[in-house]
Amino acid sequence: MDTAVIGNSPVKQISPSELLPLEENNSAAVPVGSGTYGDCILKKFTRFGITILEKKVPTSDLTAVMNEAQCMNTLTHPAIPHLLGVQIDGKPYSLVMQFLGVGMESVTVHKLLHQDMAKHLLLSTNEWISVLHDISEALFHVHQKGFLHCDVKSNNVLVSGKKGYLIDFGKACLIARPAARKYTSFYNHIASEVLRGRPVSMSSDVFSLGVIIYSVGKALPHACLNSLGKQCKDTKPASRPSIPEVVRILEGNLQ
Repeated sequence: MDTAVIGNSPVKQISPSELLPLEENNSAAVPVGSGTYGDCILKKFTRFGITILEKKVPTSDLTAVMNEAQCMNTLTHPAIPHLLGVQIDGKPYSLVMQFLGVGMESVTVHKLLHQDMAKHLLLSTNEWISVLHDISEALFHVHQKGFLHCDVKSNNVLVSGKKGYLIDFGKACLIARPAARKYTSFYNHIASEVLRGRPVSMSSDVFSLGVIIYSVGKALPHACLNSLGKQCKDTKPASRPSIPEVVRILEGNLQ
């Protein structure tokens, strides 16, 4: 595998010829998700003979692709999917990463909360708390490495093998260079101060995490998760708990 370098971090480069449809006689890709920042499809990575997730970036912005790839390379963590490399020989460019799912399906927290799921996919209260603990630790790791995720939401948390995984670093930025924009629409998972045009922060990531925690607490129902979610969603950033505090509270509720 060659490496591509933008900035200081080398990223493994993968040829389009190594990414094939899952079935030999089927030229169609198997989609598992889509969004503003790209479509995710399943492919076979012939070099290792494994099923992978290819995230195609429709803008074909090389810098954006490499920035996300370098961010993921830096954020090696058990609750963050492993990046295998990038495909930048043909457009649209794409990121190639570990596939975490059930069969051919990616299961997100959003799906578990809002769609009818098979019984074997449903989580117990303790398993839900464990998933929240996983992604809280992942987010703490992101912050320790000097990044903000900036898009923590239920669609960006995978659940596989009863474990939670934080995904989609397309909006991530450095804590030292926080992004800011004025929103014209309301988004439930974005902190109110960020919607008003203030820069993103560790506290705004906590707010977004709190939206997920509160949603799970409401669905169970679970009084402690409801309370913790509300604390994280406080309109005053300074009143929100730190990620280590969130982790400690979740650990205290694990049985």
